[in-house]
Amino acid sequence: MSDEITFQIEQLNFYYGNTQALCDVNMTVLPREITALIGPSGCGKSTLAKLILSLEPLTAGNILRMVADMALEKLRSEGIASDISLQGVQMLTDAYLSMIEGQYLDLMYQERVDISQSAYFEMVACKTAALMSCATELGALMSNADEKATKAVALYGQKLGMSLQIREDVLDLWGSEKKGMPLAGDILNKKKSLPIIYAIENATGAERRALGDVYFKRVMEMEDLARIIEVLDRLGAREFSEETASAFCPVSYTHLTLPTKA
Repeated sequence: MSDEITFQIEQLNFYYGNTQALCDVNMTVLPREITALIGPSGCGKSTLAKLILSLEPLTAGNILRMVADMALEKLRSEGIASDISLQGVQMLTDAYLSMIEGQYLDLMYQERVDISQSAYFEMVACKTAALMSCATELGALMSNADEKATKAVALYGQKLGMSLQIREDVLDLWGSEKKGMPLAGDILNKKKSLPIIYAIENATGAERRALGDVYFKRVMEMEDLARIIEVLDRLGAREFSEETASAFCPVSYTHLTLPTKA
């Protein structure tokens, strides 16, 4: 790897069973450059991030930190005060450590069927919600907002991130109905999304046996997804998840309402 390259992936392929999730992925991150993974649900963003972290957690953490520090160094060179830049460094450090913890929990939950909703929300708070909170908090910090406003915006981002992740969970399972997107490989890897957890908690009799037949298999296949979705539909897991996601939105907005100064 060249000294001029911060991070590089070449021709990466990955399969869930017989289903190919990533095909010949190439990515290069250069010094002073931040690369975002953007695409529809099910395109492989989470799988790629998971593989990067699974290569070696400490190495992945160092890579994320290197890119973040370079971005903040650029801000200092453009006139942002040193104390503000240092606060930004701390925010990013806290966020990437939280995301690594959340990724660990996400991976650990895959082989378990006793994950509660509270455990799920803890994991999401460490991952997507932490990222959104950091993004909004950094925006407030760089615009010279006071401490109270900055923390309020961070809480707004956190609740928005919780809603975003649950909506992504729904799209992973049912998104292909309207958008022609492939079902996410995360489900094939036994990811415990909110609809799945709700179904496991509420299933009885035949429904519980059907879920057990799938989740106790060593490797899930594409045909197992139809069985899972059938059970989820009968239990109302989609409706519950959509209602839960929607409930986070008005909560997030309350953090943007600050008392006016006299």
